[in-house]
Amino acid sequence: MVYILFVCLQKQTNTTMKRKQFLLFAAFGLFAASCSTTDAETDENNEEVAVIEYELDTENSSLQWTGRHGDDSHIGTVSFSEGALSMKLDKLESGSFVVDMTSIIEPGGQGLVEHLMGLDDNEYHKPEDFFHTTKFPTVEVSLGEYNDGTLSAELNILGQTMPIDVEVDLKNEDSKASISGSFTVNFEDLGIPGFQKDPESGDGISPAVEFELDLALKAK
Repeated sequence: MVYILFVCLQKQTNTTMKRKQFLLFAAFGLFAASCSTTDAETDENNEEVAVIEYELDTENSSLQWTGRHGDDSHIGTVSFSEGALSMKLDKLESGSFVVDMTSIIEPGGQGLVEHLMGLDDNEYHKPEDFFHTTKFPTVEVSLGEYNDGTLSAELNILGQTMPIDVEVDLKNEDSKASISGSFTVNFEDLGIPGFQKDPESGDGISPAVEFELDLALKAK
């Protein structure tokens, strides 16, 4: 009698264990399926959010500069020769632009333009005084991050690399994008001779150049 009771209890225990094992495996299977479904949904959502490529509309883009020497100032423009931007929703993925330094314009006189571009080579002016465009005809701009209205970028200028942060407004839609803003770039660390102060008087052209940027881009 005791033996029969033991056998019955053992069978019942085995059955209970099998049920628990079955429930455990079933729960694990549901968990795995749930994880797989979530990953698939995430992948599908990522694919739906496409990266939009934009190219610069050079005819409708402008960069105005203002240089200062004491109370005097000169205002001119310089053009972009090319540029591109990649956006994912409202997030900047990448971007690069090329500034054509041979396109400098200053309505006040051609003499200043030639000096800025480094086309003079005489007793008073040398090609390396400012932007030496015969050797460095372009400035390459590589965009970094854009957060809370601040755009980080890196300039490849006069054979040197210069990081900058500028306050701009970056907007994009499906068919177009824009970057606009007013900011100042200080070129003092580049050691440009024309921006160096006179050691005796302390006088000189300010290395802090003011810019008005208005870039228009269209989807490729």
